[in-house]
Amino acid sequence: MNNLLLRSNKAIHKLSCCSRTFLLSYSTTTTTTESPRADNLKTRISRAGHPNASIVTVINQWLDEGKKIKKSQLQNSIKMLRKFRRHYHALQLSEWMSDEGKHPLSVADIAIRLDLISKVRSLDEAEQYFESIPEDKRDYRVYGALLNCYTQSRSMEKAEALMDKIIKLGYAKNTLPYNVMLCLYSQLQKYDKIDELVKKMEDTGVDCDIFTYNIQLNACVAVGDIEKMEKLLSRAENKTHPLVTFDWHSYVSAANGYLKIGQTEKVLAMLKKSEQAVDKRNTRFAYECLMTKYASAGNKDEVNRIWNLYKQLGRFYNSGYLRMISSLVNLGDIDYAESIYEEWESKQTMFDLRIFNLLIMGLCRKGLLEKAEGYVNKLLESRNKPTASTWNHLATAYKVHGQMDKAVEAMKKALPISRKGQELDFHTVAACINNLKAQDSKEEEDEFLSLIKNGNFPIKLVNMTVGKFNEESLGPGEVDGFSERDDDTIDDGETIDGDTDDYVESKRTQQCYSTSSHSTHAPDNLRSRISRAGNPNASIITVLDQWIDEGKPIKQSDLQGHIKMLRRYRRYRHALQMSEWMSDERKHPLSISDIAIRLDLISKVRSLEETEEFFESIPENMKDYRVYGSLLNCYAQRRSLVKAEALMKKMIELGHAKNSLSYNVMLSLYSQLKQYDKIDKLLQEMEKRVIDSDIFTYNIRLNAYVAVGDIEKMEKLLMKAEIDPFITVDWHCYVIASNGYLKAGQTEKALSAMKTTEKLVKFNNRKFAYEVLMTLYASAGNKNEVNRIWSLYKQLGKFFNSGYLNMISSLIKLGDIDGAERIYQEWESNREFNDVRIPNVLIMGFCRNGLLEKAEAYLNKLLEGRNKPNSSTWNHLANGYKVHGQMDKSVEAIKKALLLSETGREINFSTLAACLLHVKAQGDNEDEEEIFNFIKNGNFPSKMYEMAVEVSMGEKLASGGSDDFIDLDDEIIDGDADDYMESK
Repeated sequence: MNNLLLRSNKAIHKLSCCSRTFLLSYSTTTTTTESPRADNLKTRISRAGHPNASIVTVINQWLDEGKKIKKSQLQNSIKMLRKFRRHYHALQLSEWMSDEGKHPLSVADIAIRLDLISKVRSLDEAEQYFESIPEDKRDYRVYGALLNCYTQSRSMEKAEALMDKIIKLGYAKNTLPYNVMLCLYSQLQKYDKIDELVKKMEDTGVDCDIFTYNIQLNACVAVGDIEKMEKLLSRAENKTHPLVTFDWHSYVSAANGYLKIGQTEKVLAMLKKSEQAVDKRNTRFAYECLMTKYASAGNKDEVNRIWNLYKQLGRFYNSGYLRMISSLVNLGDIDYAESIYEEWESKQTMFDLRIFNLLIMGLCRKGLLEKAEGYVNKLLESRNKPTASTWNHLATAYKVHGQMDKAVEAMKKALPISRKGQELDFHTVAACINNLKAQDSKEEEDEFLSLIKNGNFPIKLVNMTVGKFNEESLGPGEVDGFSERDDDTIDDGETIDGDTDDYVESKRTQQCYSTSSHSTHAPDNLRSRISRAGNPNASIITVLDQWIDEGKPIKQSDLQGHIKMLRRYRRYRHALQMSEWMSDERKHPLSISDIAIRLDLISKVRSLEETEEFFESIPENMKDYRVYGSLLNCYAQRRSLVKAEALMKKMIELGHAKNSLSYNVMLSLYSQLKQYDKIDKLLQEMEKRVIDSDIFTYNIRLNAYVAVGDIEKMEKLLMKAEIDPFITVDWHCYVIASNGYLKAGQTEKALSAMKTTEKLVKFNNRKFAYEVLMTLYASAGNKNEVNRIWSLYKQLGKFFNSGYLNMISSLIKLGDIDGAERIYQEWESNREFNDVRIPNVLIMGFCRNGLLEKAEAYLNKLLEGRNKPNSSTWNHLANGYKVHGQMDKSVEAIKKALLLSETGREINFSTLAACLLHVKAQGDNEDEEEIFNFIKNGNFPSKMYEMAVEVSMGEKLASGGSDDFIDLDDEIIDGDADDYMESK
């Protein structure tokens, strides 16, 4: 169970992301060369990938067929499920193993179950389980698992108490548990406690390892204590312990510290040491990192020297050119950056739009708009097309230089191809809207706003379309962080590579375009200054103190408004700092609402223990329903069930639970923890106390019944809601009921519920309701109803990409690929704006039906047009090629998918594994290394890299790849109805 602590140790340096997994499989034909999957238990468990489905059904069916299950099989299956983050199923299997299978649990099994209970249920239940474990079974692994549970939930006091016990029991004989605690302190910014614990390590004779030193180094850098960092560095360098070998990463951390305080000479000295410590395996990644660091230090000569060393490696890497051009752009040498770009362009074998976009950004920042336009025109004439980032850079530059008509046209091209608005400068969008309003061009303004409304953008961007936006109220970070931050820009040390990210705490550099006499400046008020101070690690107090030093007043109401704004944009740390400054420095008395808000902020920023301490310090006369409700929310967010239940009981006794709000918090918590029996008990309590249910209460209950498949109770509740005079049952409720019936296979009742849904749709909700109904009728297999709703949809009189997306998806689900193609051709002839999701859905349909030549024809059509393929397009083709035995084509397609992918969410892990196995079997080291480099340099889930390493090392890939790790692309609309399955 050492690996539990080891994973937390690694988490000190590496954040892993995981993507949602869905079941989607391509149909196979007789042309496939792949053998059918073996029918074994592991395969069946892999296929049962739906998180709400019970894995026990699979086990029971296996036994009913007269087949046996060994304990080792169950343990391996649990290991596999945990590896792929199917914690809910892993826990079910663990409990079945002991309760039904009657297998005795080993200490390792117990430690694993403890970890699973914490992840799936709550910390309270994990503690209860720990107390039930016999003393002779509680060894270092079990205590280590509980310590991890506490640190993952940031329960500092509990973690500290347990750590003391671990030390007393003699279970802290190495650095692992200490590093877990040090990591927790670092996350909570309790840097003083790091020193205390390190001293305790030394007193108990436990030597620091490299992870311990790096945590301490980064803590020193975070608080700006360079003197202490230097002492620590000197001490570590003089250490002869085998666990402490300072490599180049450690010196890069020190260089970051010196950069932070502007000590350039010392930065250069650390970078020299870093260079000397580079080993042969990491030369390439180290040089890429060093280029960006020398650029941050303003040393162009060193950037050039490292670049020359890099080129002597003898291989051509896009990532190297990306870092070099980024470094030169940061140094302001745009001419040199342009010459490096031309060198790359003449040698590149696979075009990387990030490199192109970096050059465009540099030209725009220098005001060289004609040059930027020339490069964009050249790109438009090729097979590679501009991205949303390209057009956003141009739009922002046009805005800065007063060319607003051009800015509007560029932003109109950026919006339809943007992924969730991440590449967009919100100030530029706002300026475009204001420009159109000023010109009184209603038609053009409506066209621009429709691009935002029809896109999958953040609510703050959508708010621009309904007049809820102005430049001053732009969310914090948008000016210097979000809007001008995109995947093309290379932050100092941030996107270097996975190895460097393990050790270097990167700082997001604020990028701004050069201004001219045409530049429009944001108003200098406190709100704007707070908005610009978007770095979460910087203190907001500096901004407030500076404002006061300038002799400007700050009202308490102003501070309350700023706190509200910061919370809205999830800048909780700054909001808490401001709340404490308001009372501690400005001596403003806190209202009950202020107290309730601070309670919530402490929970989000620090720990639950500190939240409880603050609650205890509140005078009794200030603890009303808002304060208790805030604490209840803190418990619910942390899934602290026992504490939430105890507090709810007290709220009822004090008379603070007079409406459905607090009850809904508890009902939602029970639903998340799948404790559906407790939902019924709490509802009885509500009825007993004459607390009326609202629509949210009914929705939570409906969803609970759907989740457990209790259709009878769902029906009774729906009937009750229909006759409740205080409840207005709208079409969303019947969407939930329709899903329940579909899940139970009761198609007739599902169709009846859909008819009721249709009758309840209000005029202004018809568009979205019809889109949901199309997918529901398709799930029910009713093509006639899909067509009927489609006819009603088209009568709305407006052309929506989302409608065509839903209709094509529905027809593919129904197996009508010819009908889907006809609808696509209709969309293509009428469309106003390109939407690559729509051709992607059709290509996926062709691939699933084995029509690869048709899929290729549509791909070639995309390549010739302006609507270019994205990662999902190539992933669908790679899947299709793999299924039909065309592995060489599959390898080429997956390489293009990886290059274009931003998060790896679209990549089919099974296909990626098959491609790696294929190139390995072919002895093609170059292709294998190229795929590995794409994965290493991309912002992909850690499990993707781990899987690639397993395949490369010849280890057997865990069963389930082809089903469990084919992510449902954004193009598929099956989940639309699910938007209403989770009630507020």
